[in-house]
Amino acid sequence: MGMWKARMRTSKVDVVICTKDRYGFLVNCVDKVRRFVPVNNLIIVDSTEKPNIGVLEGLGAKLFFTPNVKLGYARQVGLKEASTRYVLCIDDDVTLTPNCFSPMVKSLEDLDVLGVSGRVVYGWKTDKILFKLFSRSPSRHGGSGGFVLFKTKEVLALGGYNKNMHWGEDLELCYRIENRGFRWVRSNEAIGFHPLTFKEYLDRAKKHGRSMRGVWESGTSSLFRLMSRFYVRFLVMPFYYAFSSLDPRVFGYYSLFTFIYLVSFLTGSEFKLHGDVEGCIED
Repeated sequence: MGMWKARMRTSKVDVVICTKDRYGFLVNCVDKVRRFVPVNNLIIVDSTEKPNIGVLEGLGAKLFFTPNVKLGYARQVGLKEASTRYVLCIDDDVTLTPNCFSPMVKSLEDLDVLGVSGRVVYGWKTDKILFKLFSRSPSRHGGSGGFVLFKTKEVLALGGYNKNMHWGEDLELCYRIENRGFRWVRSNEAIGFHPLTFKEYLDRAKKHGRSMRGVWESGTSSLFRLMSRFYVRFLVMPFYYAFSSLDPRVFGYYSLFTFIYLVSFLTGSEFKLHGDVEGCIED
């Protein structure tokens, strides 16, 4: 019985949720996390200028307050507080689904895999076309910060998140992991839902383009690598999604996103990075 209890304890994971001014989303996220994930410690990093202490204290979490910092900084604060073998980092506006956790753990059984992202389906309850698009968009590549399970010590040993980055911090970490000979993969069986309107979708395209620019400027990835991995397939994938969904509106949505994404990348970054990542991470 004692050995069984020990195994049960080691199977639990610390969960890090970064939030800012979205307590309705946060409460829903915490509810699903506690239902579908074996939680050891729940760690909430709140970057709100005036946090709602009443709501936060009712969630039964370890609380850290980081007013108005970049997202990479907040993620790193939570990551460094994790003590379990694996740590789940999740955005406050992601709604987990049943049976999402086991496939992620299975992916981490590979020795060279340090992180595994779940598949986020956008447009949930907000935009039917987006929901249709992302319901048909499986991917083999990781690097998505919506919800990701890490090997804690190994990722921290590589520096963790770049605290100078607000957008693209997950992709920058992904490339850094790959540059060291490891992998960050995606589990298409682990699904989370995310509300997203069409306007938010276009805003996201701008921010993702600037994020890619920031990753390039950081020196973590070459321009050729970025362009070949993302933009070449963007010339093909709109047709795939339109064909698989039998809905031309999906083609329009994806093509417009791609165009804005590329223009945003080419026109400049909304942040500048100075020095290598080790200089951005506190010991």
